[in-house]
Amino acid sequence: LKPSVSYKNELITESVDEKLGKGLFDYNKLAFGVEAEREGRYFKSIRQSLTAYGIRFYHYESLSTSQDLGLEINSGSNVLDFNALDYALTVEFIPFPEALATGSLLASFRHFPDQNIVTLTGEFESKKREDVYAAVLLGYQQKLPDLEMEDFWFGMETAAGLNASYTLQESDQSNYDATRTQFNPDYYDYGEIMAGPFLAFRFAGKLAMSLGYEFSDRHYQARPVQDKDGNYENKRVDMKTHTISLYFSYPLYAGLSAKAQGALRSATSNMKYESTYRYNYHSAHYFVGLGYSF
Repeated sequence: LKPSVSYKNELITESVDEKLGKGLFDYNKLAFGVEAEREGRYFKSIRQSLTAYGIRFYHYESLSTSQDLGLEINSGSNVLDFNALDYALTVEFIPFPEALATGSLLASFRHFPDQNIVTLTGEFESKKREDVYAAVLLGYQQKLPDLEMEDFWFGMETAAGLNASYTLQESDQSNYDATRTQFNPDYYDYGEIMAGPFLAFRFAGKLAMSLGYEFSDRHYQARPVQDKDGNYENKRVDMKTHTISLYFSYPLYAGLSAKAQGALRSATSNMKYESTYRYNYHSAHYFVGLGYSF
């Protein structure tokens, strides 16, 4: 039985006029949780966890002055803040020698204390927004034969695997487009599938490296497609992404390790109107730093 407490503060700059530490979307997260784990003969591990946390965008201001955003963004001052309660169940077992299979379930209830529900007429109810998020994840990893390089200084351990998931979000919040006086119910509901393989390597028992690819397809259940001028079409938004990721880790001394990771992502969608959200883009991120474990 393992209790946990965590705090995270992330600083984000998303425009040239923002300074680090003053970003509109800077946020912090405070979480409390407990996890129960059991190891057995047939299952390598069975874990259940319950986590409560709150996320606060402490520099955020209402964007109601922008006519490109729906009226639900004008329902409060801190409409992005939410409190959540997550339950997770993870099972790991060994179906074959040097193989590991994983199955996980996640259910999350999220309450937005400063975001009122927008109505058919563009007014607001006193009721606050509530979302339910659920995910099912499956994974399989198989260790491959080691490669011994007798004429060189290193040997190589290799593993290959595949991950897949399905996620679903249901929200009672809708969208009201004030510019076009159109009410869009169930605007934030979607289902998303993800799948992708990965390769993991370890050289000389020290340098660890992994290479992965991920494909995802998100389908909004009711969000209508708009052309580049914002005119509505009789279709629903679909968004596909391709992501390639690379990771390195090298142990230094007494639990200290050097780490580096990065990813390239490409997203395409049948939604062409992007004054509010970006649906078609290319992005890259990288991270270099130190880790310590004990």
